[in-house]
Amino acid sequence: MNKKYLFGGLIIVTFIVLAMFSFQDNTTEFVNIAEAKASKETVQVYGHWLKDKESNYNAERNEFVFYMEDESGNSFKVLHTGVKPNNFEIAAKVVVKGHYEGNLFKSNQILTKCPSKYEGTIEELQES
Repeated sequence: MNKKYLFGGLIIVTFIVLAMFSFQDNTTEFVNIAEAKASKETVQVYGHWLKDKESNYNAERNEFVFYMEDESGNSFKVLHTGVKPNNFEIAAKVVVKGHYEGNLFKSNQILTKCPSKYEGTIEELQES
């Protein structure tokens, strides 16, 4: 009977350890672009798309190139491998996940935050 408890406990501990490693792999740190340049790890950079600079989506290569600016005011070029998000043009904020390599931030995931129709200025709220 003790062997059953020992075996069961070993299985539970194994699953707990596997869950911890899985959770660690899925957590990605938010950094500015200067910290992303210094890091070799996969990171997330929060900022906004620079609409006045060039952007291009190549459907054949499934690549999207654009410029963005992080929260510290530093601009950088992003090469995203994957489809361009449908709501990218109206996004208020952008999060890119990837790593910095050479003179590019190579992204494998883009998250967009669209402006809310419920957000407004104080003046607009007072007028209603």
